[in-house]
Amino acid sequence: MAVSGADTSPPWFRRGKPLLLYPRRQERGKDEAWIRSFLARAGAAVLTTVKEGRPYPIPILFVYDPSQEALYFHTGPKGRTYRNLQGSTGFTAWGPLGELLGRGEGEGGGASAERALRLPVVPPPGPGAEGGAVAGPAPLPEPQHNVALAVFEMGRIVPAPEAAEFSLEYASVVVFGRGRVVEDPQEGEYGLRLLMEKYAPHLEGGRDYRELSPEEASRTAVFRVDVLAWSGKAREVPPDHPTAYPFPPPHPGPGPGE
Repeated sequence: MAVSGADTSPPWFRRGKPLLLYPRRQERGKDEAWIRSFLARAGAAVLTTVKEGRPYPIPILFVYDPSQEALYFHTGPKGRTYRNLQGSTGFTAWGPLGELLGRGEGEGGGASAERALRLPVVPPPGPGAEGGAVAGPAPLPEPQHNVALAVFEMGRIVPAPEAAEFSLEYASVVVFGRGRVVEDPQEGEYGLRLLMEKYAPHLEGGRDYRELSPEEASRTAVFRVDVLAWSGKAREVPPDHPTAYPFPPPHPGPGPGE
């Protein structure tokens, strides 16, 4: 979607730069380019919404829109996810991240460099780093976050001489964002079109399948998650690793009592 300027943008468009968080194992942390690429190709995710202190996770198909740093998905216009996000005002009680993203004090309250430094995570050292200084993030457009999204891929099991040292190849992204029900019909159609382009790029509407009718569209709830912060990490071993194996194992051993 091309956007030439604020004056000509759709009313539901906004752009913000997500805050990059780093995992405890910083050597496995990934940069924003890797995160964007992973979200673009990942097939499914687990979305968690919260209402009245009760988390509710569901598996979803989703599409990442880099032009807006947003995710779209859809469900029926009923159910707990719909109720959790309809009219949601955000959830900010998730420990350090909640402190960083703010509690909405004032107009457009965001994260300052001082508050960012309170996070128990810092960027890994690199060229130009001076004493591990952390640059403050840009002010966030909507400080409250009410959803978390986990996307992951499992690789091979990597055994070791000790059970406590067994490990796994993996790639994952965790997103914290501001989720809402899409009310604008134009944006809803846009989100559904992005989903079709991702999951059925080889098929064409009107030729290979019948497009949604207005009545059918009314039975579909489209959701948008604006990304406020994200973190990516991965671990791989060489392809020729002598003992790494896929799950399930190609030759499972005998079960208990056999």
